[in-house]
Amino acid sequence: MTITIEQITKTAEICKGLGKASKAHVLQSIADQYVEKGQISSRQIEWCQEQIEAFPVEMYEEQVRKRNEWQALWDAKDEQFLKWIDFLTLFYVSQRSVPNHGHIQWYRGCASELRRTLGMYYDGLDPDLHLPRLERLEGSKMRDKLWACFNSTPLYAVGDLVSIRGTAPTFPSWRIIRYGHEEFRDGLHGYQDRKVAKPYKTALVAEVLNATFACRQMHKSKGSTRLYKIVAFSAGQSDETWVCESDIKLVK
Repeated sequence: MTITIEQITKTAEICKGLGKASKAHVLQSIADQYVEKGQISSRQIEWCQEQIEAFPVEMYEEQVRKRNEWQALWDAKDEQFLKWIDFLTLFYVSQRSVPNHGHIQWYRGCASELRRTLGMYYDGLDPDLHLPRLERLEGSKMRDKLWACFNSTPLYAVGDLVSIRGTAPTFPSWRIIRYGHEEFRDGLHGYQDRKVAKPYKTALVAEVLNATFACRQMHKSKGSTRLYKIVAFSAGQSDETWVCESDIKLVK
């Protein structure tokens, strides 16, 4: 098996561009050794070959294309792109998806910093987008599931009649705070409460909010990343609250 110094050096540059700093450092050290001594060990050759195959130049070019696309969307302040960053980062800073707790902790700091950048924009400033942070979140194992949720059609529409699932006397609800991206709780939009279920045996959907901060566990049929503002009418009185998609069902 033969390998050239140029191949090793090029792969080191690719790894550096992809954020694989430790691999890039090792590859460059091997390349320097190759130049100095004129040879490297068979194990080093084997490892370098593995990296060359794992990080082809096409991967780097695709990453550059994505970075340029993200930067262009940020510069244009594309509304859908900003909503996606808000949606993606809220999943991590809210820490509500218990089955993915370890994964969330690993990415939470990165998401929190991105939210601060987003908050600066909503405050009227013009901050630079930290591409490596967005790149890290875009590369997370939850990204595709969250993207599917972000683009999915809501299970219920405004005007639908719904009821609370289950027979418990109370149910978890949300109180929504309309304050945008202030520093309090990383810009989360609400806090959890409980409501008596009986008046909500039949309720009307008044508003839909795509909110990963309320997401505990995504479910194919019950959903979970949206909150619904429902209004109940009982004995001439009305009451309203916000509930998770997974906690309501259509009235048949």
